Amino acid sequence: MRTKIVYCIISSENDCYLEQLLLSIYSLREKNNKVYIEVVTDNATCESLVGWRKALHSIVDYINIVEIPQKYNKVQCSRFLKTNLRNIVSGDFLFIDTDTVICSKLNGIDYFQGDILLVADCNGNVKLTENTTIAKCQKAGFEDMANKPYFNSGVMLVKDTAANHEFYEQWFLNWGKSISNGVNLDQPALNYTNYKNGCIIRELDGGWNCQIYFNGWEYLSKSKILHYAGGGQNQRINEIYRIIRECGSNDPRLQTYLKYPRTRLYSYLTNNDMTFKSKLLGKCKIFFPFMYKMLTKH
Repeated sequence: MRTKIVYCIISSENDCYLEQLLLSIYSLREKNNKVYIEVVTDNATCESLVGWRKALHSIVDYINIVEIPQKYNKVQCSRFLKTNLRNIVSGDFLFIDTDTVICSKLNGIDYFQGDILLVADCNGNVKLTENTTIAKCQKAGFEDMANKPYFNSGVMLVKDTAANHEFYEQWFLNWGKSISNGVNLDQPALNYTNYKNGCIIRELDGGWNCQIYFNGWEYLSKSKILHYAGGGQNQRINEIYRIIRECGSNDPRLQTYLKYPRTRLYSYLTNNDMTFKSKLLGKCKIFFPFMYKMLTKH
């Protein structure tokens, strides 16, 4: 796989963002052992990588430390990195949010055409119709985004092209406008930038960013990346984070989740252990492996 994987993180011992990142990278290494991983962060986060947190050093290829202006709070620092990635990272990259689990090989991404490719937000129709999101875009200071393309920024294939360097510069400026209007989110600025640039973002298949608490079930059987943002099962995901802090990737239960993320981890996180859909996919894995292989082939 030629395309590098890139993550951004701003974290301290008082949050769970590093646990999120480690879970995602453990799952990435499980399915894509030789992929190149770059983590972009700041000095404070890097200095916090002591004790169990120093595990990050041993599972990534490069930690890229960036100086961030002091005017930003922690949430904004993370978005500062994300909206500046094209100027920070060299070469083509696949950016992945930390609250993700990788389900299969990702090498097919090398052959996709286009400058920048993303999955539709909420795994829905790419045209924005959700009123709350439309209102957030308006609050951010952008014009009416109703029925305009609206993508999720949790997984982004970004080529090293002049068009993308210009796109990111405008995205960062629009994000600054959004902040000044009280909206820290990066997606309204991203999608407004895309609209104003003639809609250059191409749509990726939903399996590349399977947003499991929205409409992700449709893409679960062929999912490449599970994105569990917006979930309500905090107690369950926090239990996984506890295991990571105490055992790293050596816990047998965690190893099972990493090996079978579409069935075992999905069912655990969504509290759907006994639903018909999750049971059916799980039964296929156990009793009809050929059918399961066809459903989840990659």
